[in-house]
Amino acid sequence: MTLYSFIFLFSIGGLTGLIIGSLAPNLHLHGTYFIVGHFHYVMAGTTLFALLGGLYYWWPKITKRLYNEKLAIFTFFFSFLGFNVLYFPYFFLIDMPRRISSYAASPEWGGLNFMATVGAFVFGPAVLLTIINLILSYRKNAQSGPNPWGAKEMEWTGDYSGQAAASDSHPAAESSSTNANADSSVAIDKSKALNLEA
Repeated sequence: MTLYSFIFLFSIGGLTGLIIGSLAPNLHLHGTYFIVGHFHYVMAGTTLFALLGGLYYWWPKITKRLYNEKLAIFTFFFSFLGFNVLYFPYFFLIDMPRRISSYAASPEWGGLNFMATVGAFVFGPAVLLTIINLILSYRKNAQSGPNPWGAKEMEWTGDYSGQAAASDSHPAAESSSTNANADSSVAIDKSKALNLEA
């Protein structure tokens, strides 16, 4: 889910970047809240949702604890909704200058800024709930097991608690090749894997 949100947010940021990359619109939009919206979609949204996706995927491997998956899905959707309600109205504030702390009562600016404020009050608590979910999962003793996602990548087959580097055993990789000559499991030779032999 976070991958699709990353692609969606980066696409919006990229398309708005095409608009301000042209000289004529940039002369009008430079210094307005359109630029703020573009910046936050490209830099904040994509980074945050990629970070959340990575955290949720790797959290069981890092901490050996499971988090509340229903709460994680709930917080993801509210984070995504809150982020878009917060920053999407900025694209319509094309005549509101940046870096102002107050503005005159304006029907165009007031409604869109109120919508952005509502988005902030949804987005902020959703991110806070994500952090609370991860902290509570770390404090609980719900063990994740070696591979809670059923992943087939090698990093999920071993125990990386810090003791694995001293051992001579390595996980076996299963071949997915249909070649008749391919062995179904390949043992990793430590010296070749680390390129220690000349």
